[in-house]
Amino acid sequence: MKKRIALLILTITLTIGYSSASFAQCSIDSSQTQPGIHPDTLVNATVNQFYSQDVTFVMITDTLGLTVSNFFIQAINGLPIGMQWTCNNASSGCNYNPAVNLYGCVSIYGTPALPGSYPLNITVVATVALIGNQTFNFNSNLLVNPASISNAGFTLNNALGCAPLTVGFSSNLGTQDYYHWDFGNGDSSLVENPADVTYTNPGNFIITQTTIADTNSYYYLTAVKIDSIPNNAGILDTPDMYILLKNQSGTTVYDSRPAITNTNPPYTFSIQNLQLSNQTYVLQVWDEDSGITAPDDPLGTISFQGTDSTGIAYATVSGASGRLKLTYNITIIHPQTLITTDTIHVYPNAITPIITASGSLSFCDGDTVFLTSSNATGNQWYKNGNLLVGDTSQTLAVTSTGNYFDLSTNSFGCTDTSTTLQLSVNPPPPYPNFAVNGNVLNAAVFGTFTFQWILNDTAISGATANTYTALISGNYRLQITDVNGCSRKSFPINIVVTGIHSSVFANEWTVYPNPAKNEVQINSSADVLTTQITISDMLGNKIYVNEVKPGKLLLDISTWNKGIYFIHLQSAKQSEVLKLLVE
Repeated sequence: MKKRIALLILTITLTIGYSSASFAQCSIDSSQTQPGIHPDTLVNATVNQFYSQDVTFVMITDTLGLTVSNFFIQAINGLPIGMQWTCNNASSGCNYNPAVNLYGCVSIYGTPALPGSYPLNITVVATVALIGNQTFNFNSNLLVNPASISNAGFTLNNALGCAPLTVGFSSNLGTQDYYHWDFGNGDSSLVENPADVTYTNPGNFIITQTTIADTNSYYYLTAVKIDSIPNNAGILDTPDMYILLKNQSGTTVYDSRPAITNTNPPYTFSIQNLQLSNQTYVLQVWDEDSGITAPDDPLGTISFQGTDSTGIAYATVSGASGRLKLTYNITIIHPQTLITTDTIHVYPNAITPIITASGSLSFCDGDTVFLTSSNATGNQWYKNGNLLVGDTSQTLAVTSTGNYFDLSTNSFGCTDTSTTLQLSVNPPPPYPNFAVNGNVLNAAVFGTFTFQWILNDTAISGATANTYTALISGNYRLQITDVNGCSRKSFPINIVVTGIHSSVFANEWTVYPNPAKNEVQINSSADVLTTQITISDMLGNKIYVNEVKPGKLLLDISTWNKGIYFIHLQSAKQSEVLKLLVE
């Protein structure tokens, strides 16, 4: 019947689809009508990014003649830290009546804190006619991708998580002349996209990326200021100045003409960022003369290196008094350094839980073995790889065969698992029947067992054979124990012992006095064989055991408790029991 009910519950359809609805209220996908999970896992989430996912389920009202009157979404276990769930019928405790509406939904939402693959367990309780509440667990999975932190300089992949944490680095700047990465843990790299780095210790690590787009310095001639010139222009003539700049090959690279007419120094020629190279340049200053045949007058020539800084230069002209004084202005553009930083957060891993068992890992049916984790909090127990819903305490009570382990989670959401312990439950031995013949009890059990006879729920001392002679009336039971140490008791059988029967063997022995107080004599005739004498109390406890020859045996009984004692006589051929009363 349970298998049929399981088929009934499996007709719930969990349909997964992305929803932009508010996380507090899920949206139902009413287009889903077929049973089954669509798909098997949820849409992936990303660390530090808000996530919202709706789950729609379709209910049925009955199957195989059994009416389903209520569905209850009890829990979704295994969600990452930072995420939670709610249903669209929270006001009714997430209970649904399929006779009223076939649809319901839950919203899984939040901001996951740590990457990983999270197995989810959805617990559904169905109320089925004639059977009652049936609990079923549905498994799904949520994959949380690592956080990707990006800035102007670089992108970090898997930038926060538990140690050991492997982080990927990629530059957002493309080709640069110079790269230097400082990973914050003593390691560095000079390549554009360095190899992944694994952080084994917890902490906050500052990542520094230093780049230079061009490692060369650039030089630009931006102005030439003429402060004074020789008197080549003549006393009455105002110069019409222009300048020429030639490289060391003699090629003119700058010509300021048309000339600045009728202008005396000081005068500044502004130049639009003329780039210079590492060579010698010649700068000529001229006075332009009008007319076809009149040549221009030189006012002086100076030279400088293209990689110089701003400087002042002087020159003279043969046959002219005075001198040329000028200032050339060179602007230097040095390599530009870009420094970008970000932070990686590495959390301490959980302490590996160590589980101990309160007893043997192989135990008997009906017994309980307690598994205890070394971690007091953050525990989740698993059996055969499946999450045990609600078993999150430090101790787990185990009563069934299986492979058990503990998943421990610390306050940062980091997890670690214990080793797996395999526990096995041994079946009980068969029911121990025994036959009663007068006051003689005979075990009717086949197999290798040890025996213990019990009187009125108290084990009879020494009564460990497969037969036992009842000496007093009471409720007798037989307990057998198999090779695994597992025991089983019979039901009690009331045995009435009416008296001790005399025999020829008994007549050969006398007990005097009887009743006795301080001592007693046990005498035998001369023709009896050597006999084993065992004296026991009413509970079967052995008080005296000895092997005697024919004759007199004197016993001190002054310390014995008052009551009835039984004297067991056993020779090679005969046996008998005599009764002794101690006052």
